[in-house]
Amino acid sequence: MKKSQGMIQTIQKRPRGRPRSIITDTKPGTVRALDRGLTLLRELAQVGSIRLTDLAIRADMPSSSTNLGR
Repeated sequence: MKKSQGMIQTIQKRPRGRPRSIITDTKPGTVRALDRGLTLLRELAQVGSIRLTDLAIRADMPSSSTNLGR
C-alpha cells in the first residue's frame, strides 16, 4: 500500500515469470517443439525440396518456426 495525499492506494504487483501461452492446440503430454518439427518433416517428405517460407505456409505455421537458428 502507498499513502499519497492522505489517501491509501493499493498497488497491484505484476505476475512473475513468462506469461502463459494462449495456444491450446496441442494434446496433453506432447512437446510442442517436437510436434512442430515432425509436422515440418511430414510436409518436407511430401514435397521434397522447398524453401523454408513455403514450408511454413504449407504447414500453416509462422515462418519463424521453420528457422534453423544458425
